[in-house]
Amino acid sequence: MSEGKRLKKWPIPDGFVWSFNDNTYKHPDGRTWDSETNEIQGAVNPRQIEGGGPRILPADIEAAIKDTKFIVEGTLTICILTLQNGFRVTGESACADPANFNKAKGEELSRKDACEKIWPLLGYELRTRLATNSMIDVGTNFSKQEQQS
Repeated sequence: MSEGKRLKKWPIPDGFVWSFNDNTYKHPDGRTWDSETNEIQGAVNPRQIEGGGPRILPADIEAAIKDTKFIVEGTLTICILTLQNGFRVTGESACADPANFNKAKGEELSRKDACEKIWPLLGYELRTRLATNSMIDVGTNFSKQEQQS
């Protein structure tokens, strides 16, 4: 199949480029794209994505959760996540028509909503740690310079 026919079948996903060495589409993070099936293969290690700096990952969100509790009132589902430090976040899910209510789906969606609220909390904590480390480094360098003069 010619290159032109491949392009007509599926659009090339963002970030993928043709590798003549491997005769396939590759992404800088190591994944490959099969233009015949439109499937992307290869797991990505999020900590190795371009930039390489510290980041919050889904596994970090899960590790921060100590306990999960659900409250169901009619078609409203509330998820209460207790974090390792005792702080609690909530997520909600509701459906308009009681005939469409599904308890498992309500729990899934309300937990997802609560988890989305953890991202900024862990992001703030990470940024504080990075700033503290930066101040310690600056302070250490400053102290060394003072001692040398």
